[in-house]
Amino acid sequence: MLARPSFVVKVLIATVLGIWILVLLASCGGESTPQTPLPPITARDTRQESYDWQEKCARNAREWFKQLYDDGEQIDSGTETHTRYTNHYNAKGNRCYVLLETTGFQKNSKTGEITMTESKTLIDVNENKDLASYFAFVNPRKVMLCRMAEAHCRSSKEWKALVRPYMEQ
Repeated sequence: MLARPSFVVKVLIATVLGIWILVLLASCGGESTPQTPLPPITARDTRQESYDWQEKCARNAREWFKQLYDDGEQIDSGTETHTRYTNHYNAKGNRCYVLLETTGFQKNSKTGEITMTESKTLIDVNENKDLASYFAFVNPRKVMLCRMAEAHCRSSKEWKALVRPYMEQ
């Protein structure tokens, strides 16, 4: 047995039908102008807006990097560093991130031995704030720092897993 609709449901149905009839009557009277369907503006605008934000992020990241690292190459007596960056506009968080990757070489003045290091940092460009850091000696591999906020990690692979959501959304 079917339940009888409540009074609220009946009023709601009557209201929807009434509005529909008014729209129908309004479209029948007066001048008849052909109605062209509106293009999916919101989808196009969203794509354009996203592209604009990506461009702005790339521009801000490039300026930020140039201001702090010039061309990314630094050579001093016994020390050499090569820094590069990747930027990403994260639409979900509406943030611009930079992933800095630095390879460093330091020559021991006494032994002539060269030590190689690897450093990675995730940065929120707009706030100029470090979000995650990784630092390790390369040969032999020894991780000295691996963290994101309160989370700590033990390897480059674990660090990449912590950072991935920021650089892919």
